[in-house]
Amino acid sequence: MKVFRTILIAALFLLMSAVSYAQDPGMMDPGKGKQSHSNTRTIGQRLFNHNCSRCHPNGGNIIVPSLPLIGSSKLENFKTFLSFIRNPKMPDGSEGVMPDFSKKLISDQDAKTLYGHIISAGTSGMMGNGMMGRYNNSKECQQFLDDTAGLRKELSNKRFDYSEAYRNSQTTPDILTKLEREIFDLQKKIFAKAPLGCSW
Repeated sequence: MKVFRTILIAALFLLMSAVSYAQDPGMMDPGKGKQSHSNTRTIGQRLFNHNCSRCHPNGGNIIVPSLPLIGSSKLENFKTFLSFIRNPKMPDGSEGVMPDFSKKLISDQDAKTLYGHIISAGTSGMMGNGMMGRYNNSKECQQFLDDTAGLRKELSNKRFDYSEAYRNSQTTPDILTKLEREIFDLQKKIFAKAPLGCSW
């Protein structure tokens, strides 16, 4: 029964992805050609919307809530991220419900753009269409937002630095890797303090 459920979820996910690709002409051949810096952010958002947003809205995880996208160790660096999406496994090494994304589905270049988008976007930024996340007005959430104001501002500044560095052709891979690590560390610190259901 569990295997059937897993197969059904994966099949539905792939079907929805195929429909989304067919409805968006800009995604019909996502890996073709070199992406310019000016449209990298838009392409990153599209890639996230078509491949990730159904299971990971706002950086969460509706299939396995205890394993959200934001704060995941799989975002520690691009190499780890790429390896995971090519062959996703549960923390214990077992098969999960997340489908693998072959180079045919997401090229290495598009995977890099997607990774950059996830790293540089906030949870509200992942929603797409310029929408802001709805903030939970609970006392716990407001306290969390007050307590992490400094960290969240630092994270926002780091994301801006990363976006600027990413679009600069003179930026070395080492600089991007350093910024990715700093962003990941800040996300982990903030996420560890976040109450359930509190967007930030």
